Amino acid sequence: MGQSILIIVVQADGKPEKAGLELIQKTKALAEENSWHLAALLLGRQAAKHAYLLLNAGADEAVYADSPALAAYNAACYTTAICSAIMDRNPCAVLFGSDMASLELAARTAARLHTSLLPGCTSLSVDQQSGLLFVSRPDRLGLKMDTFAFAPKKLPVISVSPGARIECRHKWKPKVSKNGTVHPFPIDISSTGNQIRLVSEEKKQEKGATDITKQPVLVAGGRGVGSKEGMRILQRLAQLLGGGVACSRACVDAGWMDAACQVGQSGKNVKPDLYLACGISGAIQHITGMEDAKLVIAINKNPNAPIFAYADLGIVGHLETILPALAETLEAYHLKT
Repeated sequence: MGQSILIIVVQADGKPEKAGLELIQKTKALAEENSWHLAALLLGRQAAKHAYLLLNAGADEAVYADSPALAAYNAACYTTAICSAIMDRNPCAVLFGSDMASLELAARTAARLHTSLLPGCTSLSVDQQSGLLFVSRPDRLGLKMDTFAFAPKKLPVISVSPGARIECRHKWKPKVSKNGTVHPFPIDISSTGNQIRLVSEEKKQEKGATDITKQPVLVAGGRGVGSKEGMRILQRLAQLLGGGVACSRACVDAGWMDAACQVGQSGKNVKPDLYLACGISGAIQHITGMEDAKLVIAINKNPNAPIFAYADLGIVGHLETILPALAETLEAYHLKT
């Protein structure tokens, strides 16, 4: 593999995005095993004071691009800065996180540099003999995994999903780093002009949202739940089981649940002791977010639903019959105890 890999980290609320820092941590061990120089680029106003966090996360080199034009997120200006850094450093691959800004920037960067773009990747590995970088992601229908191989100097632009598997022989633990270098990257974005202008900004408030990544039990609903009213029985079950409620993207798109409860490639990665999947078909995009659950129980009326291939216990039947009966049984158990 090549000598350098570059990870792009954007800022949110004046601090580096968590997804970007986690990506550095995950990639560090792989970089060491293949003798990569791991560089990270931090974008945003006053980025210099946070650049050391990139070193603590595992970067060998932290580069920051700081400009008044980068104070607020501006896709045109950010893309110009990223492409300038890539052309200056000539890495063998460029990695982005999975936040919305990174997904947009990855697409813009690949288009401007006329190179390959692989969004939503769920695993990365390197063949030690050939030096090829293997990248896997769900196909367009979410029914199977596609794997791509890249030779050195092909410069793929890759956005990495939460919970992605980066295969290596050992793990690297974050630490306060006294090594590595931090320095600015001079940028000229005057030619970018006012292609995009921020008119207003409104921060979404997630009142009372439960952090599903910390729940020991998750009762998750999918399209098969049928309606927003149908989610109430899941909340009842979650309370009885001492856990929280999660969902697939279909429930968020339908307006039944908040995005903070979404599990999967475009949601959150969870590892509960019990994952009760109700009316979830089992698309790969969802599976990548819950496949590390210790026990998976799936309920679906379709006996051929893909979710059953990942479940420890599968129940074929209608939710409107099974879930109320399960709730009554749990309530009776609580009364006895």
